[in-house]
Amino acid sequence: MRRPNLDKAFKKAKKNRKIKTIIVGKGEHRVKTNKKRENYLVVDFPITVRGSGDKNEVVVLGGFHIVED
Repeated sequence: MRRPNLDKAFKKAKKNRKIKTIIVGKGEHRVKTNKKRENYLVVDFPITVRGSGDKNEVVVLGGFHIVED
């Protein structure tokens, strides 16, 4: 089964507000770089992001910029 990347998961969750949690599996998850060469996701809606592995098994390459909704 193909997993959506983190960017796609955020877009899907923002569109469907019934989605309350994004579970990130083991491995590296790279946030796409935008046109300004920044690699973070803007979080402007209520969402929980949870890793499904141990501390060193789930790695997000990039970051989150949390802004008020």
